[in-house]
Amino acid sequence: MVTGTSFGTPHAQAVAVYFGERVKVLGLRVPYVGRHVSEDVGLPLGQANMRYESKSCNTNLIGHVIGKAFMSTVSDPASFFDEPSGASRALISCLQPKALEQIKKLNNEHEDAMQCIKKDMNRGVVVSGQGWLYMCATDTLLDHKFDVRDIKKNKTNIPVIVWYAEDDEDCPPSHGVWLVEEFGGKSRLFSGLGHVGAAFVDHVKFLDEVRMAA
Repeated sequence: MVTGTSFGTPHAQAVAVYFGERVKVLGLRVPYVGRHVSEDVGLPLGQANMRYESKSCNTNLIGHVIGKAFMSTVSDPASFFDEPSGASRALISCLQPKALEQIKKLNNEHEDAMQCIKKDMNRGVVVSGQGWLYMCATDTLLDHKFDVRDIKKNKTNIPVIVWYAEDDEDCPPSHGVWLVEEFGGKSRLFSGLGHVGAAFVDHVKFLDEVRMAA
């Protein structure tokens, strides 16, 4: 069973392509398919073209420091997922105008999920900023040199579960639509919760659905 979320989904797809029949099911939340497939089938690249390579994460000290400082400011759970204020609020409003409304809705309607999100972001993003930079580098996220369609070319009948958001401003919803159509998998469409909500809400149900498909 292989799962991936957001910009981690290309890595999950790569595992499914590489290991073939050893993978019994592929679960993707707010998925992204990368440059090769996107350009081939006419999907938008979205906001993912960060224009730096993974080697910069390991060798460029300045890039690492700036990246970690940015993530520590913008993705600090206390300021980002509660009530962002000051510079954080202005930056969020500029980059994703709908995000503040979505965060408010998530806090009101999915309090338990939001608590998990805050803990996960604090552990996985702020603490390991270098890992986040590596995951989103151009050569690992966009130009990763594999094609998820090779799962079918390799004659491996892997069930694919796709949960995505129609109002996702990070991973274009068309990527989710394309994956569902390409693999005929089960899907769930979120509305009004944005990228974050579709990535985290009802995660236990998501994992149960993935297990049942294995």
